[in-house]
Amino acid sequence: MPPSGGSPVTSVERRVLEAAQIALTLSDAAREERPYVWVNRAFERLTGYTAADVLGRSCPLLEGPEADPEVVEEIRGALRDAREARGLLRLRRPDGTSYCVEVALSPVRDDEGRVTHMLAVHTDVTSRVEAQSATKETEARYRSVVDAMGEGVVLQGADGRILAANGSAERILGAPLDQMQGQTSADWEPRYIHEDGSPFPAVDHPASVSLRTGEAVDGVLMGVLLDGGAARWISISSRPLRHVGEPAPHAVVVSFSDVTAARALEREARQLADEQSGLRRVATAVAADTAPEEVFALVAEEAARLLGADAAGIGRLAGERKMLVVGAHGAGPIPDPGLAIELRPGDELTRMRETGEPITVNRYDPGEDAVPARHGYGCGAAAPVVIGREIWGAIWVNKIAPYSLPEGAAEQLGRFAELVGLAVTNAEQRARLAEQAATDPLTGLLNHRAFHQQLGRELGRARRHGRELALVVLDVDRFKEINDGSGHQHGDRVLREVADRLRDVSRVEDVIARLGGDEFALLMPECGKLQAYVAAERARSSISAHEVAGHRGITVSAGVCDLTLAPDADALLRLADGALYWSKVHGRDVTFIYDPATIQELSAQERAEHLQRSHAIVGIRALARAIDAKNPSTREHSDRVAGLAARLAQARDWSPERVAQLNEAALVHDVGKIGVPDQILLKPGSLTPAEYEAVKEHAALGARILDDVLDREQVAWVRSHHERPDGSGYPDGLAGDEIPEGAALLAAADAFDVMTTARPYSAPRTPEQAVEEIRVLAGHQFSAAAVRALEAVVEAGVGLAGAP
Repeated sequence: MPPSGGSPVTSVERRVLEAAQIALTLSDAAREERPYVWVNRAFERLTGYTAADVLGRSCPLLEGPEADPEVVEEIRGALRDAREARGLLRLRRPDGTSYCVEVALSPVRDDEGRVTHMLAVHTDVTSRVEAQSATKETEARYRSVVDAMGEGVVLQGADGRILAANGSAERILGAPLDQMQGQTSADWEPRYIHEDGSPFPAVDHPASVSLRTGEAVDGVLMGVLLDGGAARWISISSRPLRHVGEPAPHAVVVSFSDVTAARALEREARQLADEQSGLRRVATAVAADTAPEEVFALVAEEAARLLGADAAGIGRLAGERKMLVVGAHGAGPIPDPGLAIELRPGDELTRMRETGEPITVNRYDPGEDAVPARHGYGCGAAAPVVIGREIWGAIWVNKIAPYSLPEGAAEQLGRFAELVGLAVTNAEQRARLAEQAATDPLTGLLNHRAFHQQLGRELGRARRHGRELALVVLDVDRFKEINDGSGHQHGDRVLREVADRLRDVSRVEDVIARLGGDEFALLMPECGKLQAYVAAERARSSISAHEVAGHRGITVSAGVCDLTLAPDADALLRLADGALYWSKVHGRDVTFIYDPATIQELSAQERAEHLQRSHAIVGIRALARAIDAKNPSTREHSDRVAGLAARLAQARDWSPERVAQLNEAALVHDVGKIGVPDQILLKPGSLTPAEYEAVKEHAALGARILDDVLDREQVAWVRSHHERPDGSGYPDGLAGDEIPEGAALLAAADAFDVMTTARPYSAPRTPEQAVEEIRVLAGHQFSAAAVRALEAVVEAGVGLAGAP
């Protein structure tokens, strides 16, 4: 501590603050520039600066270019005015690493009340800020709460009595220091509770445990009852302090953080996820033109599931005094759909209608005349369904046991009712959902499912009225090379512009769709194959003659067939696709009309294998993307791994054909995870041995799924991409040269992407850090050749964020 003005704390407190896990600094308030005069070791660890770097300087951390100017100005003003302040800053250490810190300023006064120093508490909130950035919607709602969080520090003596506490401790515990001083954990025992509300014994308090055992205690969760009866939840840790040469601690430092908001955030996030999940199922039913009675039954089912209720229902107002039940769900006695419920003065539905607000009844009195009570329910909640500005009806839930609805049940039901009102009763919303269900989001064309529905309708109409119908199937030539060479974003631009050209050359009555990948369809009612051929040539010429996505030379191949050769919709699509394949085989950038005499020259087995394989790969690729999308941190993982694996193969001088084969296999290398339960696949922490054994099954399962789709070598790459040179991998325990090189390259690419991508449980490494870690494992987990290829690719600095 600085000698000038005297030390603001005792020697014991000084050692406590030196040993504290939170970073602390003191600035001299007597000097205009407010220079640092003392920092503790936690400050040096947090900031990367030594005491020698900062002592005598005025707030050197605020000089970082990433610091928020408004926060910097607030802190400087607080230092200048000797007042309290708090602010969140993003800063950089001398080694360039970034971190987020919450700075809390407090004036330190002498016995006469004069400000002698400014105390700054620096709380590392990097992990908290990064976790919040993963859910931006909830981050905005709780930013003010999170920004105000600070870690509390309390010093307790050998007898357990509180000696000192910082401002955050006073705020979190809801008691000033003069009230806490001299008290022990036993004095606070009536205010401590477990998560289930039971008392938390003082003997189990981390401070008591550390004083008794001499050991540190970390991350104990407990509730502290405030004066108003509410519980504040804290994560608390303790560290014993010892004099040199003495085994028994003479004091203990207790640090804790307020996790009340985080627990509420987690609970609300779960609630929102449940609400959105239920809404998606309802919206899907509405978009699929499901019968209203089935939609209303689904709404009731989702409401019951959302709140864990024994029964639920949805009703529509019928006049001033009646509610007509239109949907119900539950295992117990529930009002049947079609029943008219009389709205009586004072009952919950009448009160809900009068106030327009959700309502909860925690207990129905025995013998009460309310409808739920007559059916044997002990409690319930109801919320209005509002359309426009009018109450259309209500959703309600009931449970048999009184007081058994979760906290906030009415509010949660109210949110769900708002969403259901839009999804079920608003015609504009229904039309939008139906359109979304039928539209390819990238191009705005009909998707595969909607196209097949339209194809069936148009073919039936043509058969009934004896009219012509032709189909053109088009495919972008060498589209994989476009993706691999320029990236998937550029490939998406190509697909969008090809879709626009197809719109330009089509008639109003034509049906245009994206069948999947780079394949499009143009269905032309009242056209024969020759007219369709002219339209296909017009589209092909337009695409090849102009720039597409900034490039010339983009071409398409096309195949045409009409009803004169196809007995049904499946045959029409199959034969048009066969003509397209013939166009691909014979030079690309050309249109062929299906002619059995000509296209028969291509073996039937060859055509069948092509069609079967192309459709199978599309399906498996969609499945692999769905698996990646389950976890935000693995979204597009397979795409990135495929791009990097191709780069590694190029570095190993593979032929373009084999590079393409590896890229194709890598795109579906994790498809076997479809057999891994979600609770294991999405688990944020360490796996148990049994869970790890379940995960290990995915490589072999993926190989079995791909056995009839990819060639034998590609299947071997997928099966063996978790094998290790030292023989400790799975599923076959291969070692050394027994592991196919493609599998070894895929393993390196997979590990690199995992290391360099942010996960909920770990921060991403830089490419250089990831390479260094993989290099250490060469010969054990990764082959030396794969490591050398990865070093070369990372050094070149390209191909690390997707396809080559």
